[in-house]
Amino acid sequence: RKDKSFGSFFEYSYDNLEKLSLVAGLRYDFHNNLGSFFTPRFHIRYQPLERSVFRFSVGSGRKSSNIFSENQGVFSTGRKIYIDNNNGNFYGSKSEKASNYGISFRQGFLLNNQEGDITVDYYITDFINQIVVDWEKQGELHFYNLEGKSFAKSFQIELDYQISKDIRIKSAYKNYVVKKQYNSGFKQNPLTPKNRFFTNIDFSSKPIENGSYWRYDITYNWIGKQRMPLHSMYPSLITSNGLSPSYNLINTQLTRVFSSKFEIYIGGENIGNYNQINPILDSTNPFGLNFDSSQIYAPIMGTMLYIGIRLKL
Repeated sequence: RKDKSFGSFFEYSYDNLEKLSLVAGLRYDFHNNLGSFFTPRFHIRYQPLERSVFRFSVGSGRKSSNIFSENQGVFSTGRKIYIDNNNGNFYGSKSEKASNYGISFRQGFLLNNQEGDITVDYYITDFINQIVVDWEKQGELHFYNLEGKSFAKSFQIELDYQISKDIRIKSAYKNYVVKKQYNSGFKQNPLTPKNRFFTNIDFSSKPIENGSYWRYDITYNWIGKQRMPLHSMYPSLITSNGLSPSYNLINTQLTRVFSSKFEIYIGGENIGNYNQINPILDSTNPFGLNFDSSQIYAPIMGTMLYIGIRLKL
């Protein structure tokens, strides 16, 4: 099956150079499998105060789904593959459609004579048509058209603050709710953490006479629990509530900058040495229905230390 399309795009922009700017667009496409359709979009930016900015956007989209190339990860299993109730049509009138809308607010501030800003985002994507990838049954992988609700809701709050001339901190929290209607019920997408937290601290020393200086940064990530499809070979830690454990990751790096062209660095990843227990299920029977290497929710490699140089020519 070959996809061919052509289209045209119209756009209108307005900017009063002070508080308000907007962009409105409309695209027309003709697709050999999807037919003719319009996809509109609209963006607005409003700045009522010098350090305050609101952004709003809304739009829609459509695409032709290719279930095999888009889901290669779930094929590293021994599952039997089923294409259900599609009536021979995963394309055409059952093309994937979605609408997206959301708002963002950024507030700058000055604290202890140092600048920073706080950004809050909230975006929603509603899927009208969607190909559901269903691996809820052990040993089976099903593809079928969505019948019911499907959405992705993303909320994020981010802080970026220059604590001093030498120290900068970035921190963010994200809540990501992605749910759809499966044959077995309305559920959160598997292997999708609902909650994440991130913090990065960057320190740079004052340059000495020859221009060299130290740079150090440390990054902390917290990844929340993830829903796991049922599998009899999971450790009891997961099967007791159907969720993976949350975990922490710490990465750090120390760099000695000698000039704009030469640096030496040393660092480490996954300092806490967190590993997923039994990442490949039924690994001793790779041709069995229970073999599954796709359900990996955490690092499978332990602490890694490294050293290197950067040379700009």
